[in-house]
Amino acid sequence: MSFAHPTLLLLLLLVPILVLAAVLASRHKRKQWQEFVADRLRSRLINRASPLPRIFAYACLLAAIACLVVGVARLQYELSTKTESTRGRNLIFLLDLSRSMQAQDLKPSRLAQAKALIYELLETLPNDRVGVVGFSSTPFLFAPLTTDHSAVRETVEQLDSDSIPTGGSDLAAAVKMAVKTLKETAQANNGLLILSDGEEHSPDLMETLTDIKQSGTYVFAVGIGTEDGGFIPDKNYPDGRFRDVNDEVVITRLQSKTLQGFAEQSGGRFALAQSASEIPQMVAAAVADLESFELKGREKIQATELFQWCILPAILLLMTAMLLATRWRPLARAGTTATAALSLLLCAPSADAAEKPSVADARAALQNKDFSRAQELFRLLAKEKNPLNDEHAALQLGKATADYRLNDFAEARKSYSSALTAEDSAIRSAAHQGMGNTLFQLGWMELSDGSTYPGEEQGLQQFDELLQARMKEWMEDTETDAKTLSEGYRKMQTILLNWADAVRHAQSATQLRPDNQDAAQNGVVARKYLEKLRQKMEQQQQEMQAQMQGQGEQEGQEPGQGEGDQEGEGEGEGQPKEGQGDQEKGDKGDGEKDPNGKTPEGEKPDPKNEHGKDRKAGETKEEHALRKLNENADLQRGIVAPGRHEYRRPAKDW
Repeated sequence: MSFAHPTLLLLLLLVPILVLAAVLASRHKRKQWQEFVADRLRSRLINRASPLPRIFAYACLLAAIACLVVGVARLQYELSTKTESTRGRNLIFLLDLSRSMQAQDLKPSRLAQAKALIYELLETLPNDRVGVVGFSSTPFLFAPLTTDHSAVRETVEQLDSDSIPTGGSDLAAAVKMAVKTLKETAQANNGLLILSDGEEHSPDLMETLTDIKQSGTYVFAVGIGTEDGGFIPDKNYPDGRFRDVNDEVVITRLQSKTLQGFAEQSGGRFALAQSASEIPQMVAAAVADLESFELKGREKIQATELFQWCILPAILLLMTAMLLATRWRPLARAGTTATAALSLLLCAPSADAAEKPSVADARAALQNKDFSRAQELFRLLAKEKNPLNDEHAALQLGKATADYRLNDFAEARKSYSSALTAEDSAIRSAAHQGMGNTLFQLGWMELSDGSTYPGEEQGLQQFDELLQARMKEWMEDTETDAKTLSEGYRKMQTILLNWADAVRHAQSATQLRPDNQDAAQNGVVARKYLEKLRQKMEQQQQEMQAQMQGQGEQEGQEPGQGEGDQEGEGEGEGQPKEGQGDQEKGDKGDGEKDPNGKTPEGEKPDPKNEHGKDRKAGETKEEHALRKLNENADLQRGIVAPGRHEYRRPAKDW
């Protein structure tokens, strides 16, 4: 036998100390009575009781303390060691740490999204041996292959773009290091998960395909970022945006073709980070086909615990000491009252049991169209379940249905998103269908200023009228600043994105369950409105351009315009360069006066031209509206503002 914590046995010294303290206290009390009462009167004034119950109670207390100390020290016997072993696979995470991963086109950043995906994969693959290779201009093995996933998680949490001092993105060198590390395991089948934005600055990436195929490594590439791209944040610049050697703002975009081509040629798979909820299941399914092998874990000490044989006597001794030390006469009168109160408490119905909801109650409320009660019941039931369980996803699906019926589409969107984590294809199909309907309703409410979709027949009748009203509302005031126009086009972009996502969710629902005719019909309706919206926007822009061109020809001979035409010659057969004609008009007409203090002939003074921030002199309202439209056309230009361009050079450091 032995103790797990032998040093705690020093607490047994409390027993003799308490015995000595009791003896000294008894003598001190006896001495006080001797000094206070005379010997001849002591027998009459003091009603002495037998000291044996008190002595026995104190002895029980000391024995209970001794038993508790031995129990806390954990008495054990039959000690043995056992090495834990599991069956798993080798998997290396290839994490891009280049400066471009700090872009925020995925919130909060590309690198944060990649880390979150690694955390989910560590939970999805608990028995596999994983490692981490970070790379920018050079690769580095930050975490060797190990089954200690908590250590890997701590390592990933500390990684950032400063973990490797030099910038750039050498994916080929990182792949070579990862393959070399996997070869050293002497296992035939291994996995390589690449998390990068595809910015490859070395030309020999495809040369690694031979090593990958020879080593039997399965490649799964995940694209982190968007096609529109984003600015690279850098606090060293005044505007907080990274610039290249020519002082041009750098825009980094997802190079999906590079990653997809590499994954397909190596026999692997490719996915985008926008479908992050499905990537862990996709990786787990792909890795499941790899051959598993036995992995040795930590040594575990096995012992039979005996502490319970010490704790139970300690509890009994404490109860005995309390009974012996209790004076029962003062408690006799309160016994009846306490018994009655206890009976009332035991007989009273439990409020928690009466109010505890059940799944049947929630479903009944949903069927009875009591959507508010159903929403609350499903929320309480889902709160008690494990978020990674299909039962939780099913309850979230019920709550989402109640949210949708209450026209609380923002909350329904969150609930449907939680239901998409289910492994059951039926639940996921229903969640995709509900998410598509919710996104379509959100887009329609943005178009109609808060009204829900009235149905296909009335919706088709109202669509042209609503869209025309929005276009007229956004374009009729051409004297407003650029922010108002950007807000209008932001709304239009929101409608487009919601309806495009609605179409994709309807397709996902039908892929999971081909017999889901409702989802297929919803996808057809959403696609119809999406195409009509795109056609209306293109038609509106074409009309504005034609109107501007016609007025430009009529005003081409006005005074002050000939000089700009002459300077524009030499490109495009006498047509002014893009942006140059407007700039020259602004330079010559933006508040410019002749020596007599008069404005150019034929132009009216504009008070806003004093600041040079709005309509230019000589520019008609239609020309001004179209110029502002093009400057803020996020749907056409992405996030790149006019006047900036993506600068690429042979040696990049982002």
